[in-house]
Amino acid sequence: MLKRTIYSLAIVALIAGCSSGT
Repeated sequence: MLKRTIYSLAIVALIAGCSSGT
């Protein structure tokens, strides 16, 4: 269960990082 939360958080962080990076 926790793995799914971490995975979702990683995706959100990746999108946020990409949006903030550009």
